[in-house]
Amino acid sequence: MLDTREELVEEFENVKRRKKIGDFKVDKSERLYKEKELKEESYDIFISRNTPFVTRKLRDIENGQVYYTLRFKNEGKDVYKDVKASTLVTRRELLTLSDVGLAVTENNAKELINFIDLYINEHNFEQEDMTSRIGYIGNKFVHPQDKSINIIQESGYQSLIDAFKAKGNLDSYIEDVFNPIRNEHTAVFFMLASLASPLLKRHEIDPFIVDLSGRTSSGKTTLLRLCSSIWGSKELIGEWNITKVALERKAAFLNNFPLLLDDTRKASPFMLKDIVYQFSGGKSKGRGNIKNIDEEMTYHNIMISTGEVAITEYSAEMAGVAARVISIDDPPFVHRNDYKDLYRAMSANYGTLGLAFMKEYHSDKKYYDNLFQTFETQYFNQAKGNEVLSRLGRSYAIIHTAGQILLNIPGIEFDLEAVMLQNYKAVADGSNTAYDKPKELLNKLFEQIDGKRHNLKHDDDNDDDRAETLAISKQDELCIPVLKVNEFLEHESKQTRKLWLERGFTLQNGDGKDFHKVSYKNGRPNCIKIPRPVYMQFGYDFHKF
Repeated sequence: MLDTREELVEEFENVKRRKKIGDFKVDKSERLYKEKELKEESYDIFISRNTPFVTRKLRDIENGQVYYTLRFKNEGKDVYKDVKASTLVTRRELLTLSDVGLAVTENNAKELINFIDLYINEHNFEQEDMTSRIGYIGNKFVHPQDKSINIIQESGYQSLIDAFKAKGNLDSYIEDVFNPIRNEHTAVFFMLASLASPLLKRHEIDPFIVDLSGRTSSGKTTLLRLCSSIWGSKELIGEWNITKVALERKAAFLNNFPLLLDDTRKASPFMLKDIVYQFSGGKSKGRGNIKNIDEEMTYHNIMISTGEVAITEYSAEMAGVAARVISIDDPPFVHRNDYKDLYRAMSANYGTLGLAFMKEYHSDKKYYDNLFQTFETQYFNQAKGNEVLSRLGRSYAIIHTAGQILLNIPGIEFDLEAVMLQNYKAVADGSNTAYDKPKELLNKLFEQIDGKRHNLKHDDDNDDDRAETLAISKQDELCIPVLKVNEFLEHESKQTRKLWLERGFTLQNGDGKDFHKVSYKNGRPNCIKIPRPVYMQFGYDFHKF
């Protein structure tokens, strides 16, 4: 009998025809047996009702992880499964393949591991490149339509990969989808944010959120369809009924492509409170499993979100949230009420603009890098020292850069400067207090006092001594006990009070501090003092007439 382990390497079809590898045999139905010899007689022992053949070897270009592709028959159909190399040498891991139809059991797992090892040894598989996620992997930009590299994922994202597809052509997309909305400055701004997402990593910009809030039926879902049509079909849009872990892993898989989420009402308010910080951190947490700790994945992308309430409202007490979110509440479409033609156009045309955009960007990255630096300086100067606007300046700069790249694609025309001006003023003109957190917190403190007038004391006989003292109204100032201020501001008290003092919202004592001894009844509590013109400017009057 010929010992196949000493033969030259053979192609898969030859081995299949020979039906024998080492002591293992495969019958016509691809059932696996093992030959045993007893007293110079041989007989076959049944191992498995289907046989796992290895068809290719892959190596992850990001971390060097080796994968193999298995093929086996299940109920007459070929099943292909990409697995880590460790799965094929570990009994526990191999047993998980029973979920996809491999006839592996506690009894035969060891024999199947031996068979697979012999099979790999007989085949000189040419190693192919692969990645487990998309976007920039090193210096290579991986788009799901790129056939030069294999995308192997274990987290159920095949439908997401399939959604990155193209239909129609660039000219028809420009004519039927982009041109009809090019004067809708809010809608175009969100499209630019979708395009800008792959640019974040090169400029080391942390992930951020571009959020649209507004009433029902104002075109928010249509806007997300526009943002998704840049890269593929509507299946790229997800919903906010997602766990924090699932969101984190989806962001890591998309890597540099935008994360599109519709309708914040479907998410838990408690989750939304933390999600801004979690997402903008740009790292998936390393989580322990039975074998080790999962690899920590980084990502640089933009989340585009919609909802009836601004996402910043769910984290109103967290001062750092505003610097991570561009929150727009302008209607996305002001020149149209009927979206039927636009929906028909997006159903027939998608996925082409993103490819053209990346081609244009890669054609002269150095030029666009310099352009980004110019815009970054521009927005920094426009912030005029506002800390939040200064941090958001890099976000606006990268979106502005994306707009210029888009303008350089033949056939694209729109007023980029008008788009950027309108959507920068939406957060920078002072009307949106989410971008002036010290001002917003002071306003909320005034709201609390105004809503509990019986807790506002005037140091006279009409005061309700049984009611807790929230504030004391004097002739020309409002005095709020430091204890109550600290309770309201919680962990942000020190920083916020410092900013109030610097901006003249509160009065300074002789030692440069923000608190004063205030005489009230029989005591002298420490209070911060807010001049009457300040609270009058906010629209409140706590003075007793």
